[in-house]
Amino acid sequence: MAEIHKLLIVDDDPDIRDLISQILDPDKYELVLASNGQEALDEVHRQRFDLIVMDLMMPGMSGIEVCQLIKQEPDNLDIPIVMLTAKTGISDRIDGFMTGAEEYITKPFDPMKLEARIETILRRIDREHNQ
Repeated sequence: MAEIHKLLIVDDDPDIRDLISQILDPDKYELVLASNGQEALDEVHRQRFDLIVMDLMMPGMSGIEVCQLIKQEPDNLDIPIVMLTAKTGISDRIDGFMTGAEEYITKPFDPMKLEARIETILRRIDREHNQ
């Protein structure tokens, strides 16, 4: 049986959190949901995640700020972060990548593409850890 990966889903829109929860197979993924940046940081301090999907624009703290804070901690450097956002500008993408995001997907997004990117990133990490 394949390993179940633990994912943190961070988005202030409950519909997006629900959609992601519906598309990701519960036999493959254990999901923890957060509705803002502070909740995300609290969860990252509480438990270890294999991957984080994070909205860029949230009330309080932006996804960029949360990503920076997560990546400041050495134990979290290898956690891939997928930015999921309505911001389509190249400078927004660069900001996301420069703060440590592994992938940048714009809204509206194709749920199958998001699932495929998550699977691809996790497969690569699993391969790297097994070498």
